Amino acid sequence: MVYGHFGIGIVLFVFFLTIDVILYAFNAAIRTLSPNDIAESKEGKAKYREMISKILESPSRFNDTVNIIVYITNIIAGSYILGSLARRVIQSVNGDKTWVYIVLAVAMILVFIIFGVIIPEKCGRRKPVRTAIRLVKYVRFLMLVLSPVVFVTTMIAKGILRIFGIKNPDAEENVTEEEIITMVNEGQEQGVLEAGEAEMITNIFELGDKHAGDIMTHRSNIEAVESTITLDNFIQNHIEGKYSRFPVYEGDIDNIVGTIHIRDALIFYRNIPNRKKLLKDIKGLLRKPYMVPETMDIDDMLKDMQEKKIHMGIVVDEYGQTAGIVSMEDIIEEIVGNILDEYDDEEEVVEYAGDDTYVVDGLTDIEDINSLLGIKIESDGFETLNGFLISKLGRIASENETEVIEAYGFSFKILEVTGNVIRKVEITKIDKKEGIDDEQLQN
Repeated sequence: MVYGHFGIGIVLFVFFLTIDVILYAFNAAIRTLSPNDIAESKEGKAKYREMISKILESPSRFNDTVNIIVYITNIIAGSYILGSLARRVIQSVNGDKTWVYIVLAVAMILVFIIFGVIIPEKCGRRKPVRTAIRLVKYVRFLMLVLSPVVFVTTMIAKGILRIFGIKNPDAEENVTEEEIITMVNEGQEQGVLEAGEAEMITNIFELGDKHAGDIMTHRSNIEAVESTITLDNFIQNHIEGKYSRFPVYEGDIDNIVGTIHIRDALIFYRNIPNRKKLLKDIKGLLRKPYMVPETMDIDDMLKDMQEKKIHMGIVVDEYGQTAGIVSMEDIIEEIVGNILDEYDDEEEVVEYAGDDTYVVDGLTDIEDINSLLGIKIESDGFETLNGFLISKLGRIASENETEVIEAYGFSFKILEVTGNVIRKVEITKIDKKEGIDDEQLQN
């Protein structure tokens, strides 16, 4: 270890700390920038923007340079300053001198971390373009001066890596989905991304984890038409409806024979003889149904629907029965959120009725119920509030259901049942003073 003059040590300490500040601030700035950000910026001189663009073209080389420079400066500063300070302090200390080195080392580490790393990085991310342009000339100078050291060190490191079978250490590592989502969240926190933009990016990644059965409209909510009705009947009943495409069944909904588009129906309606014909008897009116299994990945289904120019799929379960339908709009809504057009009525799945009371749609997802009530209902074979209540009842709810279910500190009163499905539920928080103990709250 080198022991030098105390004054020289302080100067070196400030000098090397300044280098750390420059490198970490610049590094934080360019990590939040893209080549387009620099190309579109009008700040600073054009030559500085060009320097930044070149650094962005080879980030691995820049990172190697930063790491090597930081290690060199910190080692020199640490050994020199620690030796100088320790030497002065030891002269006035009796007994064991070991603690002197420990205290001084910890103090130096804290100074370098706080003033040389954390603060510069936060400043660099706050105004990345301005920071990068102001510091790039100093960074470029350091890279040029220390390029021989960086080159030799890098070659030695590559040689060692080849010994261990790593033949292409310069190859960029594959970025994982988790890393991208983390970057998106950081971008939202820093104001680089709007909340809606961040949510859309996250939804795109989650698309690959969902299946047709997760987003389909359940069979109980399908508006389908029978193939044995007349074209005139179909037009009169559906021309002013909110849907433009309908599954067509024969006998029952498990036997889908085609789909019909309201536009196609209007074209065939111009031919007066067609108006009194049954839908199944009009050649060319019905389109072949696009059948997909419940387990089909949404992203695969989206690609397939795009290639085949199809906007609605019939979802079938493992027994070949109709489970529901999925439209192109359903898939897009998984990315961008709910889409309402001028014919859609905005549905209120949750209505606040006052006094810790809510009126909720029975088909509301159980995760949304958990978020609303601040509880954790474990999904055991069900996905909706309807499924949860049926599991508690132990039977299908009747149309005049009167039983009130108490669980998780709330009472669930069934208000409406249609077609064996609970459509509307009143949820009220139960006051613990009324006799509900903590054990019951965790039902």
